[in-house]
Amino acid sequence: MCYHCGLNNRETSTTNVQIIDKATGKAVSTIPVNLRGVDYEVNAREVANTAWEAAVSDGDVDAAKRDDNAFNFVNEKAPEAPPKFD
Repeated sequence: MCYHCGLNNRETSTTNVQIIDKATGKAVSTIPVNLRGVDYEVNAREVANTAWEAAVSDGDVDAAKRDDNAFNFVNEKAPEAPPKFD
């Protein structure tokens, strides 16, 4: 249990998501995503969507070109089995 927020590890999921330009193979953005909730199951698509929205908001990517990018979960195991984003 976390002494700061009182949540169990299974209730908190922090994942670093790299957004990779498929044309160059280079990471254009790395976004830390922290989704949490009591009895909440985080899924890979939701983590990727949250990272994408943050990267668009930060101006790192063009919102209209999501299909030109791939998602890579870094430093953490991807929640569940991630669906294909390629």
